[in-house]
Amino acid sequence: MAFSKDMAKLAKANSFFRKEVYLDKNIQIVLMSLKPGDDIGEETHRADQTTYFVEGTGSAVIEGRSNKVAADHMIVIPQGGKHNIINKGTTPLELFSVYAPPTENPGVKHKTKADAEAEAEAAEEGVVTKIVKVAKEKLTRGASAKPKHEPAAKRS
Repeated sequence: MAFSKDMAKLAKANSFFRKEVYLDKNIQIVLMSLKPGDDIGEETHRADQTTYFVEGTGSAVIEGRSNKVAADHMIVIPQGGKHNIINKGTTPLELFSVYAPPTENPGVKHKTKADAEAEAEAAEEGVVTKIVKVAKEKLTRGASAKPKHEPAAKRS
């Protein structure tokens, strides 16, 4: 499916912390708007990430190295690269990221950073709950499947 949009216009109009605008099997494009003083939080992805800054000023910390960013600046973060993006200005930091392959949940849309954190926490709790459930099931099955030991026959 072809995608042709004025990304600067979309980014400037976006007020969501994180909002997907395109997804296919190979690429995902996500808009972000960071309020003054906000950051995305240190993270890594299983994808390469290319981020283009449309408005505002900030800092991109990649593998511990801080880089100043502003309008018309682009960064590339290789798969697994630890990074954070911080708004150091007095106006929103507007940007978009291209992930290859897709890494965010399909249809991702978070009004605020708190919404994104709450969703991540719920997902993490869901994973832990599933792991505990599976472990309990295996233990229960394992306990019922164990052969019962018969007392040894008395020797004369």
